[in-house]
Amino acid sequence: MMRNRNLIGSTVVLLSAISSACAQAPSTAESAQWPPGPEAKIAAALVQGELASQGHSKQDAEALAAAARTLARMGAHPIDGQEDLVTTWARQAIAMGAPPGGAVVFRGRVLGPAYRRVQLSPAQKDVSSASFLAGQQASVTVTPVGNGQVDLRVDSANQSVACTVQQRREGRRCEWLPVYTERYTITVSAGPRAPVTAFVVLN
Repeated sequence: MMRNRNLIGSTVVLLSAISSACAQAPSTAESAQWPPGPEAKIAAALVQGELASQGHSKQDAEALAAAARTLARMGAHPIDGQEDLVTTWARQAIAMGAPPGGAVVFRGRVLGPAYRRVQLSPAQKDVSSASFLAGQQASVTVTPVGNGQVDLRVDSANQSVACTVQQRREGRRCEWLPVYTERYTITVSAGPRAPVTAFVVLN
């Protein structure tokens, strides 16, 4: 009988300690944060290259070559049949005066994040779609070039909103965990006052 009382007492103490610890710890949903991904670095390289491609100086040529190397190193590739900026910018950088050895980019098998350039008039929308795998972190980053403003919205196949970011001048990332493998609709909208060029990076 004494042993049973001791056992019951120990169990009560243990349950009390567990309850107290759970009360102090935040829930997984509240505390979990996605690890940083490559999207921000890729988006920065895309913006850097876009701006440098419009210049004519030696510094512009070197910045363009650096952007191409960064994209190649991170495995970024175009989607929707768009221009491969790694190849284009590497060649342009050499034409602008960048050292050939510093601008040449060797393309291997492409497995990294995908990107696309969008050019929008005021209040115009760009709608595209992409498939994301169930149970794997999904992310879409939109980064305007210059001072443009853009909205980003991602919807699942059943029209429920997966993620939305509104009127940002700097790059922002939508991230979510797909329950099912399906195609999502990605809508990028320009602000009402000015045209904008932006890069969308999918991972």
